[in-house]
Amino acid sequence: MATFLALATQPDGRLAQIGDTYAITPRDRAGTPLEYAASRGTKGTPPKQRIGVYSAGYVFGRSGWGTSRSFGQMSFYSLRFGAGTQIHGHADHMGLTYYARGRNLIVDAGHDGYAQNAYREYLLSPEAASTLVLPGVPFDPAAATYLTADDVAAHTQFYEFSDTAFGGYARDRSVYVSQAPDFVVVFDRASGAGTYQQLWHLDPALRVTTVRSGYAIASAPGTELEIRQVALPGQVIPAGSTQVVRGQLDPYQGWVSRGQNKRAPAPVVTMTRYGASAAILTVIVPAAPGTAIGASVTSVTSVTSVTSVGGQTASGWYRLRLTIGRTTSTVLVNADGTIKS
Repeated sequence: MATFLALATQPDGRLAQIGDTYAITPRDRAGTPLEYAASRGTKGTPPKQRIGVYSAGYVFGRSGWGTSRSFGQMSFYSLRFGAGTQIHGHADHMGLTYYARGRNLIVDAGHDGYAQNAYREYLLSPEAASTLVLPGVPFDPAAATYLTADDVAAHTQFYEFSDTAFGGYARDRSVYVSQAPDFVVVFDRASGAGTYQQLWHLDPALRVTTVRSGYAIASAPGTELEIRQVALPGQVIPAGSTQVVRGQLDPYQGWVSRGQNKRAPAPVVTMTRYGASAAILTVIVPAAPGTAIGASVTSVTSVTSVTSVGGQTASGWYRLRLTIGRTTSTVLVNADGTIKS
């Protein structure tokens, strides 16, 4: 348990806020891995692992424990899967939280107490998590979400999730996290609904400064966060696909609760697609203000380009080229959801 809680502790010293929990710091347990995490690296010994994947439905990962740079400047993420909602759980499967550049960036909407009202229903719903939803389709909170693939390396991690929680329709999410440099690639696929919507809940301290059909940029002191849809070959991102909601009351959307009876309006970036099916490739990039971000995808035509990731044919592979300032990263994405460097 001490290791689990250490891995769940963000670089700001608070536990990742998931389910019916408030934004709190863990207790310092001397002689355990939690001592180092709870003290933000001032006491104890760094835990031996940076990544934790738990079959109960939790994934925690970080760039480091503050041994190469300050504890608070490490990046951190969490992901959810597992059995259907139980007791204090929320319908947050496939939900991502992300911390980088010394602050919360992508968050869960949180918890504000147990009053049975419309706001509580919102916080329990998938619409309160940074996940893919199928608007208008009945959601089954008892449905399980499965971790179907994972590949953990020193500076990159890949996870793939699958479920049929929305009306029995297939929903799949692939997540690729890089720590050198920091960025996240998310590849969502779903079918049968007609409308598909990614929700990205931003921390209340972020302010959205730019919205275009394919991307949104949010800022806070010392940081810009860009969330960008990347069109696959043959795709056209619909006009107005990317929107921002903040402090909406009917229905509730764009709120974050960090404590009992506490509610703060916060931006939610929505990215919507339409059709019999959807395949949404999204990159999430935290960077210094003014950093130029570019992303493009091309089809892979050479078999040798994919043999290094176990492929015997170039069919179905795409090459994502991501530029962050002067740094260029290349990631291979397969139509089946596999993502590799």
